[in-house]
Amino acid sequence: MDVPLDPGDPEGQAIALKIVVAPATARAPAPDPVFILAGGPGQGAATIAPYIAPKFDAMRRNRDLVFVDLRGTGASAPLNCELGDPTDLAMLLAEELDEKHIDECIASYKLDLAQFSTARQVEDLEAVRAALGYESINFWGISYGTWTGQHYTKRFPERVRSAVYDGVVPTDGDLYAGVSASADRSLRAVFERCRQDPNCDAAFPQLERKLQAVYADLDNPRVLREVEHPRTGAVERVEISRRAFEGTLLTGLYSGHSAAMIPLMIDRAHAGDFGPFAAMAMSAASHDDTISLGLHYTQACSEGYAHLKPEAIEASRTVSPLFTGVGLQNLGEVCARWPAIELAPDTWDPVPADTPALLLSGRLDPITPPELAERLAASMPQARSVVVESAHHGTWRAGCVPELIAEFYDSLDADGLDTSCVDAIEPTPLFLSAAGHRPLPKGHGAKPAPEPEAGERPEPGGGPEHGEVAAP
Repeated sequence: MDVPLDPGDPEGQAIALKIVVAPATARAPAPDPVFILAGGPGQGAATIAPYIAPKFDAMRRNRDLVFVDLRGTGASAPLNCELGDPTDLAMLLAEELDEKHIDECIASYKLDLAQFSTARQVEDLEAVRAALGYESINFWGISYGTWTGQHYTKRFPERVRSAVYDGVVPTDGDLYAGVSASADRSLRAVFERCRQDPNCDAAFPQLERKLQAVYADLDNPRVLREVEHPRTGAVERVEISRRAFEGTLLTGLYSGHSAAMIPLMIDRAHAGDFGPFAAMAMSAASHDDTISLGLHYTQACSEGYAHLKPEAIEASRTVSPLFTGVGLQNLGEVCARWPAIELAPDTWDPVPADTPALLLSGRLDPITPPELAERLAASMPQARSVVVESAHHGTWRAGCVPELIAEFYDSLDADGLDTSCVDAIEPTPLFLSAAGHRPLPKGHGAKPAPEPEAGERPEPGGGPEHGEVAAP
């Protein structure tokens, strides 16, 4: 469907929104659908619908699922931005982002970036709701999608029946300022799991010391290292920056699958083998085609980074010896060049609401930890925060969680849900070798090329090739 680029000029230029509706499978479905709000910012829900819709069978039994590529994402006037070839190891592992790519992206846009705020996307969502004839809707949002859902609720509270938010981003929080501390906790939890596992502890002892040694080594600039290309197998001589290594660690902590490979990656890097690291970095970069980086920067800069206080930015560099805020620094460098857009003064106000809500968090989430959900729950009397102890960023595929979500939509009673089943959800077993959760026989040194399961990748386009903080 078409919507005006500028709602203040309804007769002016229009943009087309891509919409996918997956009808409920019940013979007599409920009249209120679930609108899927993707993360990023910059990910289009309709574009990824074929990959994630099968995971939503439980909630689809009684309700239509509506996926919308919001303006600037997917196929809806996307603000695409190419930062180079993600298979180029030299670029992927470099110290600096090439500013010419950012400038080229900005120069390529023919539409007014000021029309691509969350507020404009919220107006699009309301137009889609009205066009499809739904009186009220439910939300399911992941990461930055939770921010979008809260802003819609602020603007159109009478239209929101309920919300499930997974990886909460409160509208009144400085999300980016807390990334170093959250990532530190997540990584130390991985280290502790390894220490408690006799096989992992025997294979990879003293991981924190080894990581610090890797960092110290990478702080020496202009050193060329031989790295086997994860896809071609060719050995290349490239520079590897601490910035890239730290960014890849952060990205790896988003999913249980990739986090399970981190002990192996650190141990091999300490031994001088950066192949597993390069494989993880390239795997993350290969998923950036699901993110509109232009939309990502437009919203992450004006709605996120610009709201940070200088002292919070400085504190992020010293709160952890393992994550020194280089991603935030890089994002700041991009935002210094990216056009700022003017936002309403209440953009960062809290959104108190009587909406029934289920707030889900992974204990090991490096970007949206449980305390952010608890902060939002404090302003929502009908909200309940539920933590999955073994999960990282995004809990909705884990164990019994899909059924809990569907049950909540039917009952609207978050407090009445029996959530004890989440305690039985097991983490992904730690990788001991390229063979997975068992060691390789002696003489076999193949390097793993991690490929996360569909949907396990962090929603943001935060790959080490451009080094920004992986924004929700």
